[in-house]
Amino acid sequence: MGQLYRIRTMEDKLRVRLMTCEAEILLFLKDNEGCKIRDLCAASKYSHVTIHEYIRKLTAAGIIAKDAFDGDGRRVRYRLMEKADKILDDLYGELENLR
Repeated sequence: MGQLYRIRTMEDKLRVRLMTCEAEILLFLKDNEGCKIRDLCAASKYSHVTIHEYIRKLTAAGIIAKDAFDGDGRRVRYRLMEKADKILDDLYGELENLR
């Protein structure tokens, strides 16, 4: 079970948002490397427009990268950059230590 799913369950039970859109995108990409924006939108409580805007900002900041696939520059998948992946590895380790 991914961290996004665990946090989403807590949010539902508490009836409060715990994460920003950026955090949701990063956790989803950590658990689902190489996903399409459609995959993110299906798992998110944020709108497609909001997710797309934050994806653009995270890409510009060098936190995530987009890779074209099927030889079509319009079809892309997103992944974490190495630094963000390492930071999330550390975070996941700390969350496991809390158990």
